Amino acid sequence: MDYNFFIKISSGIFLVDKRLREHIDFCKRALDSANSPQYKILCMYTLGGCYREVGDAVSVRETMVKLLETMDSDRSIIYKIPSLQEVMEDMYVKACEIMGEYAISYSEYETYMHKIGEIRPLTEQQKGQLELIESLRNEGRDWTFNIMQLVLRYENDNRFGDAASLYSLLLTYRRQLRVSRDDINLAIHNYTANIYNLVLESMSYCKQKTYPCNPYNYLFILEKAIDIICEFQKDMSTKTEADDAIAKLNQQKNSLEEIQRRAVARFYDYTAPGYMSPGQLEEAIQENESGEKTLLPPGFRQATEAEQKEAVINSIKYLIFSGGCVYLGISGVYEDWGLNMDKSWVKTFIFILAFVCAFISLFVYKARKIRRLK
Repeated sequence: MDYNFFIKISSGIFLVDKRLREHIDFCKRALDSANSPQYKILCMYTLGGCYREVGDAVSVRETMVKLLETMDSDRSIIYKIPSLQEVMEDMYVKACEIMGEYAISYSEYETYMHKIGEIRPLTEQQKGQLELIESLRNEGRDWTFNIMQLVLRYENDNRFGDAASLYSLLLTYRRQLRVSRDDINLAIHNYTANIYNLVLESMSYCKQKTYPCNPYNYLFILEKAIDIICEFQKDMSTKTEADDAIAKLNQQKNSLEEIQRRAVARFYDYTAPGYMSPGQLEEAIQENESGEKTLLPPGFRQATEAEQKEAVINSIKYLIFSGGCVYLGISGVYEDWGLNMDKSWVKTFIFILAFVCAFISLFVYKARKIRRLK
């Protein structure tokens, strides 16, 4: 699928309608078929944002690391296309900042923040943040303290996905972070609450919009959270908190599964103004992918949607003119236009003109998807 189509569907449908799992699937599909390194970077960056939204710290880290490794291995990705250089730099810098947020040590944080300087000078805000982190390190604060301070800001802003992802970071990397038992229990409780609220908020949003709330988009979040917390049922110091958390998440999961059993067809067949069903989206994606498979001649580019519509209109105009010529030649109306005209020659010319216009009409329609590079 092409770049513009990806942007349109990703930001205009999945984000707006809270279709979380469908958004992840879409990004992976686009990444697999991306035909340029810059497009691949965009797909990875968007995918990382999806994982943040669903509270999956491990996948955020894996995706951002892959993005940075790809760009570090070939810096021409950033500079090769001048019109995209600033966008590529922004994504590199933002990926470093995200890895700073999801770091599991002071040294890892500093590594990624200093990488920003390889692309563009650090801003005063970034320099100030580095100085603050260094002062906290000198005070003897452990890295868990920094994570907890950041997650509190997300919770105060009701950013449930971001908060949940940082709590999952604490739980998943608890040994490297040396998280205390009390903080683990706190993380289990708050991680569960944020995941629960994330799913509840998304479902409530769908109901307000009167769109179908497809459980497929949210069940995987609950299943992932349950898997993470299940590890803490084995330890007596965290078993009680883990049992309570799993019971709460299972209750929400069972409710979604019941909705899925009762109305699974409705989620895929429902249509309304401003809403595209999964079936309609699949048709649009397949049509775009088939268009992308068209081999472009050297010196040509893919035509925009507006240019394709204009080409179709021009094709119809030529076809109408061709039909007019055929009618003129058959009816013989031209015979009254001049006494000295060679009627047989004029008739031949009219039919030749009709043929040329019909050929141009067909050519314009067939070539509607490409444009010559300027």
